[in-house]
Amino acid sequence: MTVQAVVIGAGITGLTAARLLCEQGLTVAVIESRRVCSGVTGLTTAKVTALQSTIYTELSERWGDETSAAYAAANLEGLEMI
Repeated sequence: MTVQAVVIGAGITGLTAARLLCEQGLTVAVIESRRVCSGVTGLTTAKVTALQSTIYTELSERWGDETSAAYAAANLEGLEMI
């Protein structure tokens, strides 16, 4: 089998990258040494969210509401993509 792209790692980042490449029409192989989402993705307490009110408040105070709104929009876009 021939592929156009190889993604190493089947965590959130690797699988998202593979999906985006497939959406662009590439044939993709994902290589994972263990179980899917069992490494950092499976062992972390991190979460995919856009609800960081403290960060938005701090951004608004330091850099203005426009910067805070841009950060919020980028987070929501990332959340939607994942």
